[in-house]
Amino acid sequence: MKYVKGMVYDTEEDRIRYEDAYRKAWIAQCKVDAAVNPRVMLKLPEERKKQIQPENRPLNALGRTVNNLLKHKMGVPEISDSLEIAQSEIEIMIRKYGLPRDEKPRLNK
Repeated sequence: MKYVKGMVYDTEEDRIRYEDAYRKAWIAQCKVDAAVNPRVMLKLPEERKKQIQPENRPLNALGRTVNNLLKHKMGVPEISDSLEIAQSEIEIMIRKYGLPRDEKPRLNK
């Protein structure tokens, strides 16, 4: 017997079967609620917004600058001092955009 979140299940398969049945019933009830009241917003798992991977996110001007400085072997503290931006913001930008990445320089026309 397994005890999970206040429920007792005989086996792990029973728990999984119960969770699948609960999820299907929940989705069906959400659809019924949305049909009755159009203001109800459905948040179904298959319709959730997909997240953009950091490598596919387009760089803004500051992101290109940080990327260029990282490619020239500058560390986060040096970049922070030269751009007068907090180190935490630089680290967030590195995670958000997947820096450093190899991009060809843009040509200004």
